[in-house]
Order: sequence, then structure tokens, then C-alpha cells
Amino acid sequence: MHYHHIIAGQGIAGTLLAWNLISQDKKVLIVDQFRSDSSSQVAAGIYLPVTGRRIVKSWMSDILIPYAEETYRKLEKITDKKFLYPSPLLEIFDSQKTANEWHSRAGDKDIAQFVTQFLPKNFSDHFICPFGAVELNHSGYLALPIFLTAMRTYFLNKQCLWEHNLDPADVKIKDVVHYKNITADSLLFAEGVNAGENKYFKHLPFQFSKGEMLIIKSATLPETHIVNNSIFILPLGNHLFKIGSTYSWSDLNTDSTLEAKEKLIQQVKKIIGDEFFVVKQIAGIRPTVKERRPFVGLLSSQPKVGIFNGLGTKGVSLAPYF
Repeated sequence: MHYHHIIAGQGIAGTLLAWNLISQDKKVLIVDQFRSDSSSQVAAGIYLPVTGRRIVKSWMSDILIPYAEETYRKLEKITDKKFLYPSPLLEIFDSQKTANEWHSRAGDKDIAQFVTQFLPKNFSDHFICPFGAVELNHSGYLALPIFLTAMRTYFLNKQCLWEHNLDPADVKIKDVVHYKNITADSLLFAEGVNAGENKYFKHLPFQFSKGEMLIIKSATLPETHIVNNSIFILPLGNHLFKIGSTYSWSDLNTDSTLEAKEKLIQQVKKIIGDEFFVVKQIAGIRPTVKERRPFVGLLSSQPKVGIFNGLGTKGVSLAPYF
């Protein structure tokens, strides 16, 4: 059977790429073997307009975030599922110096457009906040497992998803792409960390990183905001919260570690005290890039092979636009 495009991978990159091509009446085959520990399944799915530590507008956020929200709302209607949750974000200051820097930066129009209000020190009984906080808009999160499952069902109903691991070693390219008994005009890889072993892309400057997170339960913690400090606190409903995350560039497996758990617990305690307990610990490998910009396009040496990868921690906002 012949297709316009074969897409390897149905994480957030492959899903958005496939849907856009199908919307253009392209005949698409997605090849993907589901893994519960893939980066897209594990990721928090948060999008935010300002990078907190440096207090700068996230790259293209004034364009990317509205575009992403519009796209996900459209897909909610198509799949009849809810997975987009716009939410204000509380950036809790960790020092007076940080508070002063935020007040200063809020005078710049790039940052001012996202600032809703500044909150005074000790504004809440539920947070440890001796230096106050700032509330930001145009933030939120995508419930990635729900989104990816809904889109997987959509693709299966269209009979355009093959549950299979595509092996690049079995790909032959002549006038068209040949894989097993399938041909296509192009083969597009959106396979996350597997690109590190792919013969076409091993030369690219990936810098994969491991992230570990906790799911905690707290009966007292408010569920009205995403909270950011040295870590994020993401409300999941029913008094559950996702806490993250750690970074490791050497221990690249999906095993949870006691060291990461203890570190996250200590960071949570600095923000909310002791009124919580750990429900679960999870880990995943991010497809990050040294230059923090995604890889998008066709190989100059083999223009029938393309890549959509390296979205890193900002895949939710980057994938729809790119």
C-alpha cells in the first residue's frame, strides 16, 4: 500500500504532525508501539509564557500559546474529550532579590502583558511565601495521557495507525520509501529519544535529560493555580498534584530513584510544609537539544526522510505551531 507520509512515533510531535497532514487530505500511516513511560506520556504538559529563573518571555510564547490553545480546543471538539486546562500560574518568590527583579522586569512590555497581579508576602496560609509572589496569565497544561489516548483512538478509527516499532535499518529508499510491504513519498521521524539510535539522526546534537516527578495528595493545598518555584506544583483534581521535576544528563533510564524522591520532597516542604503524602513516583527521558530549539525538516542528504523532534520541556506549546 502507498501513502503520502509514514510517521514514526505518536507522541505529541507525531500526533500533531499526523493530524495536520490528515487535515490537508494526505494519506498518512502512523507507526507507533505504545509505551507508558515515553516522554510524552510522562510529561507534565505545562505551558507558561515567562521563564522564571531568568524572567524573560519564553521563546515566541506570545505566538505559540494562543496558537496551541486554539489547536487543542479544536481537537477537543473532534475527539469529544477534555484535555486542555488553561490556568493562572503563581510564581512564588524564593528571596527578596527575586521579588525585586520581578517588580523591575514587570515594567517591560514583554513581561507586563502576562502579569495579572503581585501578591504580598505571606498572602496565603497554604504556601510558605515570605517574599510574596506574582500571578501570571496565558499559562495552563495539557493532560497528555488523555490527549494522546483520544488522538490514538481517532487515528485507529481512521485506520491510519499501525501498532509496531519501526526499525530504520529495514527502510529502503529508491524512488520512494520502502518499509516492509509499504511505500510512501516520505518517512518522517517523530520518535523522541529513539532518535539517538536512528542511523539518520545520530549526528544531531541531542542532549537527552532524565526527569523525575512525584504525584502527591494534599487535602489543604488549593487547586486554583499552577505553582512555580524551584519546582512546579500542578493540580490534577481530587486533591492530587504532580510535582517536578529533576534533571539528570547521565542516568538515562526510566527507573525512579530515592535521591530524586527525597530532593523533590524537600523542595515541596519549602513551599507548602508537611501536609501531603506521596502517592507515586514517575520518570521519563526528555528529547532535549543543546541549543533548545526543535529539529524540524527534511534531510539535505536524503530529502525523503524528515524529523520533528527535540521539543524538550516545551512540547505542548511548540508542537502545534511547528
